[in-house]
Amino acid sequence: MIHKPYIPGLELIGLSTGPLILFHLIKYRTEAEYIDHPEEQPSTGQEAYIRYLDLITPLMQEYGVKGIFRGPIEMTLIGPGTDSWDIMSITEWPTAGDLKEFLERPEYLSSTYHREAALVDYRAYISRK
Repeated sequence: MIHKPYIPGLELIGLSTGPLILFHLIKYRTEAEYIDHPEEQPSTGQEAYIRYLDLITPLMQEYGVKGIFRGPIEMTLIGPGTDSWDIMSITEWPTAGDLKEFLERPEYLSSTYHREAALVDYRAYISRK
């Protein structure tokens, strides 16, 4: 099932607000779970997430999104040490309105099943630049 993002906070901060920094924490499944899409080839969570990125990256480029950083998490420096994330990613969006529009696009929504199949856990945090 493809879920529509829950994004009312973007309207609260103002759709013309920008640029925005998005910080993502990502935890892969060992094996992707394509329960509702058995036509997909068996793959690791990481492989499924790459499929998702391959679909959304061209869409993001239409909005002028900048990829600031993407890389593995080496360790927890401060915190309980029980967090277990695989990678972090930082992107910059021109405005909250651009992000909202992107998240509502049919092309984006039709790709999210790859992310859902790929990930055991995921967080996305927003900050203003």
